Amino acid sequence: MTKATPDTPASQDDDSDEDHVQYEILLWHGSSLGSVEFTSCDATGYPYVQVANGNNSLPGMWNLRESDFLIAVNECSTERSAMSFESVMRVVESGVRPAVLCFRRPASHEFHRVPMRNRQSTQEARQVRRENRERLEQTMSYVIWREEDGPLGVSLKKAKGSPYPVVAAMNRTSVLNRQAPTNKVSIGDHLLSINQHDVHELDGKQWVRLLETAPKPLVLTFLRSAPPPAQMGDRTLDL
Repeated sequence: MTKATPDTPASQDDDSDEDHVQYEILLWHGSSLGSVEFTSCDATGYPYVQVANGNNSLPGMWNLRESDFLIAVNECSTERSAMSFESVMRVVESGVRPAVLCFRRPASHEFHRVPMRNRQSTQEARQVRRENRERLEQTMSYVIWREEDGPLGVSLKKAKGSPYPVVAAMNRTSVLNRQAPTNKVSIGDHLLSINQHDVHELDGKQWVRLLETAPKPLVLTFLRSAPPPAQMGDRTLDL
């Protein structure tokens, strides 16, 4: 396996261009992508999404669209010369977890290379899925905290009347800031889960221990909400 590398010419490599947007979806233990179907693209050598009815509880799933390329799994390229399509599918379906799947939008000149089957879902069903994804994007943020990131760079504080800790402070080099704007986290947001663990189901010592000692990467799920500072408790956890 080889590391994923950019595969577009320098003249087309514009990160601000919608054609070149990249995003990640994280699969953790016991989870699946849902009803996502892939096909191998002969022109690019990458698997691409043919059906995008994904599991919307997964971090990053709201980004998924039909025709997007799966370009890497755990930073290993999925291009045909590096990994066969069958091997990629085995990793996606039953491989090691957690698994970070990296996708990118096709460039404008690539769309005609990606054959799309006749869509069976109705326009109304597609509209509902799109609205659900937009709702998730507006209310939830997912941050992948890797070992090489160093300290998270935030202070978490228990909020009175809420089972979830709140982001009380952030420094400029925080991991949360580095992953913005696609996963914007702000002061006042609630930490809902750590990997598959709902913070509400953990006592204070358990979620603190997870953040401090659990092996990375960790996926942190935040609810975009800003309670008044007066509602926050006094004790903070700096990470």
